[in-house]
Formats: sequence, C-alpha cells, structure tokens
Amino acid sequence: MFYHTIKEYKSVRYKGYDIFLELKANNMMIASCIHDDDRNSFTNKYIDYSKKEVVSMLKNKINQMKGN
Repeated sequence: MFYHTIKEYKSVRYKGYDIFLELKANNMMIASCIHDDDRNSFTNKYIDYSKKEVVSMLKNKINQMKGN
C-alpha cells in the first residue's frame, strides 16, 4: 500500500552520512542514510517514533557500523 508524504525533514549530517527523513500518512518514518562513497548507504522504516528518536537510533547504528 502506498501512503502519501506528510512531511520531509531537513537532512542531518553525521559522520559522512546525510540522513533524510520522510513522514508518511500511516505514521511511518522512512530514513535514508546516504554515505559519501555510497558503499554503506541504507534505508530503514520506523513506525510510531519521533524524529528525535529515529535520528538517535540511526546515529547508534552508524556508530556500530563504524565500530565506534
């Protein structure tokens, strides 16, 4: 099922990643994390989390991927 976009947030820069967040009508936050060299880019979906919570989870995931 396709849900229309309610809001697109300003991107966040973190450790070589640009994090783009998009809120859908079903309260799903889609996070696209694009790395500078594109080899570690990924996309995740979160339901019922705030923007702040999603950014925090993504930063933790990036830290784990980098081994920090």
